[in-house]
Amino acid sequence: AFYVLGKDHYWQDKLRAEILCMDKEMLELKDFDLMPEMDKVFKETLRLYPPAPSTFRRSIKEVEFNGITIPENTCIKISMDFIHQMPELWTEPEKFDPERFAPPREEHKKHQYAWVPFGGGAHKCIGMHFSNYEVKVVLFHLLKNYRIELDADYTTEFEFLPIPKPKDNLPITLVRITDKA
Repeated sequence: AFYVLGKDHYWQDKLRAEILCMDKEMLELKDFDLMPEMDKVFKETLRLYPPAPSTFRRSIKEVEFNGITIPENTCIKISMDFIHQMPELWTEPEKFDPERFAPPREEHKKHQYAWVPFGGGAHKCIGMHFSNYEVKVVLFHLLKNYRIELDADYTTEFEFLPIPKPKDNLPITLVRITDKA
């Protein structure tokens, strides 16, 4: 999130405005539903950089998929990274665009497994809701007081194992905001 917000000041300012309108020093559980812009940024960040870029499952019986027979007990790799970049599901999939999660677009609803940063079905990550709260608490406190800055021409490459992170450790600058009005 620091990477995409450091590159996109429009969304950073939009989140800051949402945070400041809440006029709170601390978040309560009920406040998480009052941050729709933060929710869109959270979802879009995870679409672009899923915490587990792939997962594995095992077939429990022989099945045919797209004309290919998959034998029983076959290890199958599921790539969240690939799914989140499919142009048939996502408009301009390489672009940071949180509005894709808002009505009327709601691109994540094109297929029940279009947005799967935490997996899906019965095997969905148990930490999904906790991470949602955790990221929003950090961004709430940080963006209220600081601007995330990156060099204008900065880009990075990501390493994806064990979890996605910038190879250069993301050289950001936090600039204290003195006037919040």
